[in-house]
Amino acid sequence: MAVGLTILALSEISPLSIPCLLAGIAGVLGHNFPFWLRFKGGKGVATTIGLYFAVYWPLGVFACFSWAVIAGISRISSLSALVSMALAPVFIAFYPFPFFPLDAADRPKLLAFTILLGGLCWLRHRDNIRRLMKGQETRIGQQAKK
Repeated sequence: MAVGLTILALSEISPLSIPCLLAGIAGVLGHNFPFWLRFKGGKGVATTIGLYFAVYWPLGVFACFSWAVIAGISRISSLSALVSMALAPVFIAFYPFPFFPLDAADRPKLLAFTILLGGLCWLRHRDNIRRLMKGQETRIGQQAKK
């Protein structure tokens, strides 16, 4: 999450500018596909949530809250990540933003950003989705099956 926040915090331009959003996407891709680990990595969801905090903090709060609620109910981290990432574009599309307004020109960019990163999350979690559908996904606090 710190990488996502740092990438955008170091920028002197609007966090919702196209260069900042692309830099954020690059940070998530770097976590998902690090070359020193033969392009097998992780922590993309945490980096994505860090980016959400940096570009529009209510989205970051919403993503953390939705992850925590699903994790509390299901005790399955991957399910929590998938639901949180799927709900982020819905939040941007439909939340009225009365207290923390979002500029009308920024909403489509942020919507595309959340759809792209959510889609990447779902692609990276294909194996987890298969295990979820079989009822074999490891729960939080449970030892992984070897």
